[in-house]
Amino acid sequence: MNEKNVAILATLLKKPTEEITKALETDDGLKVLVSDYTTNNQVFDLNDFAKLKQNLKKETIEKLEETDIPESFKAKAIGWKLEKMEDDLKKKYQFTDDFNGLTDLVDKLIIKTKAPKQGDDKEVDALKKRIVELEDDFKVKLTEKQTEFDGSIIKSDVNKAIRALDLDYEDEVLEKQKGLVKAAFNDIYRIERQDGVTVVLKGEEIVKDSKFDPLPLKDVYKGIATDYGFQTKSPEPGGHGGSSSKNKSGLKSVTWQQYLEKNNVLPNTNEADVLFAEWSKANK
Repeated sequence: MNEKNVAILATLLKKPTEEITKALETDDGLKVLVSDYTTNNQVFDLNDFAKLKQNLKKETIEKLEETDIPESFKAKAIGWKLEKMEDDLKKKYQFTDDFNGLTDLVDKLIIKTKAPKQGDDKEVDALKKRIVELEDDFKVKLTEKQTEFDGSIIKSDVNKAIRALDLDYEDEVLEKQKGLVKAAFNDIYRIERQDGVTVVLKGEEIVKDSKFDPLPLKDVYKGIATDYGFQTKSPEPGGHGGSSSKNKSGLKSVTWQQYLEKNNVLPNTNEADVLFAEWSKANK
């Protein structure tokens, strides 16, 4: 047995060389060690790892409290903010003269933009007030339109996510089950549009995957369907479409009443509706 290879495996799997040697001499011994390693360690390819680092950095910054930020950095951040405000004001008013700090800049802008004729102050103030009112009205209407647009996108995304579940029901029962899935989702989660993306939140936290990316809406709905036991179509062997629950063995050999008793479910309940959909498909 090559001792150099054993040493390399021991370093990679974080195990004593004796354990590696024993595993190599035993059937499936190395398989057990590798399985143990992958269970207790997260392994990413280079692209996923780079993305994870980026998301971790973003996550860390978002979670920073004021007490976490050094005073020296706060001073720099305030300086950057003031510089940006100065640049914005200079561009807005096309100001090219010299000034000493933000306060001096504002004073000089007031002098530069002030009406030259005495008695015009009231007209200038009225004009400013009207501009503010128009800006506020525009912002309100823009917000309303954005909210309306976001709502339509969310509704479309929800419908796509529900269809992707491929629920194994038909007609009225299918519509009822869709409503139950949505109700179960709404008990735990809510949906928002953030930065042009539909995200799922639990409380105030965005639901994320192992790489700290927002978990797609369809995956959250899939988890709901699985946790609550909703019947979905399973793929045929070889991946050629889906098979419904009517192919389950044993359903054609029992009456509806027997099927209820077999599953210990009372009639005229939500559970009975689910079972009836399965039973009726098998007995068409």
